[in-house]
Amino acid sequence: MREVETATGHPPTLEPSAERQLALEGCFNFRDLGGYPTTDGRRVRWRRLFRADSLSRLTESDFEQLGAVGLATVVDLRTLSEVAERGRVEWPAPGITYHHLPMLDVLPERDEYVEWAAPAFVAGRYADMLATGAPAVADALRVLADPRSHPAVI
Repeated sequence: MREVETATGHPPTLEPSAERQLALEGCFNFRDLGGYPTTDGRRVRWRRLFRADSLSRLTESDFEQLGAVGLATVVDLRTLSEVAERGRVEWPAPGITYHHLPMLDVLPERDEYVEWAAPAFVAGRYADMLATGAPAVADALRVLADPRSHPAVI
């Protein structure tokens, strides 16, 4: 760990020297959301909140690596059909809490995916997702507000 100075006079924070992205075999986008600056000059704590793609593909080796992180909670924001089609994570260790909080009822049609390359389309789509998925986001924030939920992955 190394100390990181803050711009607002807050005490230094410790920053893990590890990379933001965890190298896993079955999950290609598992990354730490720690270290980002907050509006008051502090930083999001490292190794407390992660984001990931499909956790249903995790391997035994991945579970061992994530077990070392101490994961306590999984918040799954995918649709019901995504979970049915791709499966949910089946954690081999006891004590992991799973919350399925879908932000959308259905995914966009595959022919719309080409439009997702345009930044303006993506920004509008994400704004729509937040509006539609506000109850799921509120539920996820309630889960994550409980310190016993950490470390967590969304």
